[in-house]
Amino acid sequence: MTSPNYCSRKGHNVQFIVVHWWGNPAHHRDGDPSGVIKHLSTPAGEKSVSAHAVVWPGGVTELIDPRYAAWHAKSVNRFTIGIECWPWDERSPKDLVNATLENLAQQIAHYYQLYPHLADVRLHAHSEHVATECPGKHYRARLNSIRARALEIYQGKPAKQPQRKEIPKMIIFRTPEGVCTIFLNGETKQNPSQALLNALINAGVPVVEVSHDDLAWLEPSKNWQFMASRIKDLKDMETGYPGINPTLKATSLTQQIATSLGISQRTN
Repeated sequence: MTSPNYCSRKGHNVQFIVVHWWGNPAHHRDGDPSGVIKHLSTPAGEKSVSAHAVVWPGGVTELIDPRYAAWHAKSVNRFTIGIECWPWDERSPKDLVNATLENLAQQIAHYYQLYPHLADVRLHAHSEHVATECPGKHYRARLNSIRARALEIYQGKPAKQPQRKEIPKMIIFRTPEGVCTIFLNGETKQNPSQALLNALINAGVPVVEVSHDDLAWLEPSKNWQFMASRIKDLKDMETGYPGINPTLKATSLTQQIATSLGISQRTN
């Protein structure tokens, strides 16, 4: 087991599965699973917390054997399984949302195989047992469909493969030295962990190879009056967007971005 934050079930049987998120996406949109896993695996006395598994777009990490109780939902810990999930909302890229939901369904189906009686029990939201917003309105609205997909997997239907149906809202820039920057609608995340980077790439987020000079053009600035040579939004990278900066448009980087995002090169 990865996390030491667990205890005996003291004879209790597992009765249901509890779904969590690791924070409001408004503040944890670029949440790194490695940080969450570390937090759930670090003893902190009476404030220690844990979950049986952590789910994000790139996969699942199991922290505690379900034979033991994780510390995730207070009074129901001894007879539940807790799953901590990547937080998302309407601003999150659909590919990443779909990948997360599929990974969650796969993990739930795994628990159905270990405890077949759970397949007949609905999924519970953390907020049903603790005064909290977790796991958010979007997860709560999807619990029935997540369970339905888990039952399909449990019953032997093949896993769904995520399909890109729209221009992604996220892109990864990588320098020759391997330094990466995640760009998402005017915000950047520098040097993400390898776990997060692999998760995003596996979920279909495109990667563009750039130089350090290219990054100087792409780096957003909070001072909008000095944005003449920069971009304000991911849509400014689209070669057909009228507001794109002429200098950026004249560079080969523009074509790389357009190709990665599946955008046709503008000819006029």
